[in-house]
Amino acid sequence: MTYAEFLAVFICIPIVGLLLVNLGFYRKEKPSEFSIYQPHFWGILTLLIFVALVYTTPWDNYLIAAHVWWYSPHLIQGIFFGWAPLEEYLFFCLQTILIVLWLPIAVSWSAKANAQNLQVSGKLAWGVAIVLGIIWGVAGVLLMRQYLPDTYLGFELIWGLPPIILQIIVGKTILWSYRYTLLLTIVPITLYLSVADAYAIHTGIWTINPSRSLHWLIGSILPIEESIFFLLTTVLVCFGMILGAAIQKKRG
Repeated sequence: MTYAEFLAVFICIPIVGLLLVNLGFYRKEKPSEFSIYQPHFWGILTLLIFVALVYTTPWDNYLIAAHVWWYSPHLIQGIFFGWAPLEEYLFFCLQTILIVLWLPIAVSWSAKANAQNLQVSGKLAWGVAIVLGIIWGVAGVLLMRQYLPDTYLGFELIWGLPPIILQIIVGKTILWSYRYTLLLTIVPITLYLSVADAYAIHTGIWTINPSRSLHWLIGSILPIEESIFFLLTTVLVCFGMILGAAIQKKRG
């Protein structure tokens, strides 16, 4: 299986399925602010794709150049932008679409649970932000040691945690009000993408350099850094979509 075929099977087909579900989902109930029928839905999705490309491209290219991972030359199209192949950029975009299309379904499933116990202490949000800030600082220290097995984990934490911390501080009340939606999106999407990633590694589409990772393998195949990456990216997209939709709802 080539990288392009991987994207078609594991990302594009689920996207089409989710789109079809969403197209008929709100015919039986009142559309929420996350409905694909809302004008702002596609605008927020487009913005999230743009941010994903702009924010991830330098980081991704640097790690490829540093040989943290590489691709089988026989399983990619050979079209590169910088150090990354075309398929990598498509993955950024398609993953964002997949997460955003899952979110409205999770909102519907968790609506009643979200509505309960809406009070959240600001101290709790700040506590989470501080813990994540400490982890971010530790990651920086690990990188400064220049210990090669820390490379992948350190760089993904340095890259992913600052925007998450900012989102938590700025949107703590809104995010708390969708806490069950977040749970029903982040957990299954992270697990699904991790399984898909394990398949890609198993078939040799890409390889994670064991000397640049901790080499803690899930199921003897998947480096733990890969699951952490999908966790970080899913959280970023979910937070972004929820906060964006909440802003639009308030304006409307």
